[in-house]
Amino acid sequence: MSALNDKTGRKIREDLLSTQTFVVLKAIEKLRQIGSPAFLDDLLNVLCDTDNDDIKASIIALLDDLKDENAVPILIMAIKNEKCRNDKAAIVASCWK
Repeated sequence: MSALNDKTGRKIREDLLSTQTFVVLKAIEKLRQIGSPAFLDDLLNVLCDTDNDDIKASIIALLDDLKDENAVPILIMAIKNEKCRNDKAAIVASCWK
């Protein structure tokens, strides 16, 4: 797992909130490379807030590959969150992959 400094973390969080799809997708790919579960809340918020199918698919693919037991409580909170009701099935399915 790569080290992540505050400046890089702030930039990734900023990019996740971008209105430009390619910027968000690039941030998701960067998180995949870093492998830090520290951004899981941010990813789930983007997943549940966006209507963009490409962004949703990229986040779900990352969740499908997630193998960190520390992520379980965060995923459970997302599953219980009413805001994520439309993405609940995909989040649950990612737990079994």
